[in-house]
Amino acid sequence: TGTVSFPGPLDYQRLLYSIPIQYKRLKKTSTTVHENGQSINAYENLVYNGFNQIIKVVKGTSLDGKEMSTTFKYPNEISDAIYQQMTAKNMLSPVIEQKSFRLVGGVESLLSTTQTGYKQVGNIIVKDNIKSSTGILTPEIRVNFNQYDLKGNLLEQRKANDISSAYYWGYNYQYPIAEAINAKGGEIYYAPFEEQAGWSGTQWQFGDAAISYDNSKTITGRSAAKIE
Repeated sequence: TGTVSFPGPLDYQRLLYSIPIQYKRLKKTSTTVHENGQSINAYENLVYNGFNQIIKVVKGTSLDGKEMSTTFKYPNEISDAIYQQMTAKNMLSPVIEQKSFRLVGGVESLLSTTQTGYKQVGNIIVKDNIKSSTGILTPEIRVNFNQYDLKGNLLEQRKANDISSAYYWGYNYQYPIAEAINAKGGEIYYAPFEEQAGWSGTQWQFGDAAISYDNSKTITGRSAAKIE
């Protein structure tokens, strides 16, 4: 048999190199309407922020010739604790505040403001309310999102000075399958045939009567309930 010999200690050199990448983003949109032999043009220019390349400002001209602009504010731009949590969870794209302006002679005039508030439910961050206003007025609450389940599905909402609406989610909490108008989240009950409806540690209500999970008397499906 022969022998194999190797050279002495090997000397390596580390080299750094870059991989160029690029992405495309929409810069401008234009709309042309042809009517009565005339063409009317409108356009929008989009400006992106430098933090995560999300639209920051939209400026343009409407079909009636008015100069308009819209600004957007995101969680990373607000110091409140809940928005800092959203930023830490990489929830960067929800619009927290949107303002629309009309430009006359280069001077901006505020037309409307919309604000979306968020809150934490368990380990999930969900919408709390929506506020809006016209002109320079202070935004007022237009709708409250009062109740969610542990998966972040909306169970109850109520518009300002209006009645509540409640929702039931089925197919393993993936889709809303029932809506009850003029009801709160704890005032409706629905029993699916093959889906146990989250009874663990939860006391459901049917009006003023408590509903308890009683699987010993199931007639059909996998679960049953009784109204006390």
